Amino acid sequence: MTDSVIQKRIVDVHPYEAHHYLYPSENKVFLTEMTQFMDKDPERMGALKRDLADFLGLTHTFDQDAPHAIPGMKWSAESQAIRDSRKIDICEEQYRPLRAELMKGARETSIWIRTFFLASKDVFISSPDAFDEAMRAWMNDPCEDESQADPRSRSNWPRLSSIVNEEGEIVGDPQFLLDFAIVGIEKCGTPATLK
Repeated sequence: MTDSVIQKRIVDVHPYEAHHYLYPSENKVFLTEMTQFMDKDPERMGALKRDLADFLGLTHTFDQDAPHAIPGMKWSAESQAIRDSRKIDICEEQYRPLRAELMKGARETSIWIRTFFLASKDVFISSPDAFDEAMRAWMNDPCEDESQADPRSRSNWPRLSSIVNEEGEIVGDPQFLLDFAIVGIEKCGTPATLK
């Protein structure tokens, strides 16, 4: 589907969007896409840290040694085994219909964010071109083209065992598990699917 077809579908399914109602909020939003936190370009990464610090009203910028909270709880080996047995590889052929539905939502979300949400004066982003490129990547199924150089490509995903050991302890960098977060609201993020 093209962007315009999806945009029309959004308006058909969500008619209030046809009137482009954006209600002001007491809370401003600093919006990032997860790949912005993994950006290897030092200029864009520096801009992201400065922009986020400015947004939060901090007098200092973020450094590489920023503290990280370990979310969630530790499970017994038995409970963890049950949880592990329920995990799926979303790229397997049997999950194609589910993935198609998820991709439909991803595409609609990408267009909605770029077309409607960013139009609000209460929404701030860093490096608009990089953000737009990252949001346009949501239009493509990462399982269909594993050869892409995007960090979200399955071939670039770390194995879950390299992040969390069998005892449930975090042994690697858990930042890859985060798709998005809302600054200031605890436990507000989306866990990514890992192989």
